[in-house]
Amino acid sequence: MPALPAQQQLQLVSRFCQEQGIPFPPISPSPEEQRQPQECHVFCDPTQPEAPTVLHFPLVNDSFQDHSAPGVPRTLEEKAAGKVNLSSSDSPYHYTKVTYSQEDVDKLLRLTHYNICNNQERLREALRQAVQRRKQRRSE
Repeated sequence: MPALPAQQQLQLVSRFCQEQGIPFPPISPSPEEQRQPQECHVFCDPTQPEAPTVLHFPLVNDSFQDHSAPGVPRTLEEKAAGKVNLSSSDSPYHYTKVTYSQEDVDKLLRLTHYNICNNQERLREALRQAVQRRKQRRSE
């Protein structure tokens, strides 16, 4: 059975939780997000304060291709380091491959580290909102 793309997996979890009465935000990416995933997606449901905020970091090589760090353009010498093949069946990260070379692991770790650093403000904002929601629930 082929693996599902990450957003489809999240949509299945969301549907399962709804069917079981477990609070979970709806996972409904826009058509644009489905065509061109972002480095970080935030899913929440303000009408359901007991539902978690879901931060989804799909494997996306978007601005990492051109930046060695957030806001730091790659030099010509660094361009090759920004090339991480994630999209095709010949990708070293294709779901049919179960082992990775050390070089591929290092590339993947650099990419994910970059994506998290590049979205620090979204992470902080999601944490602030979660803390605020918890405070509101406790005061009710």
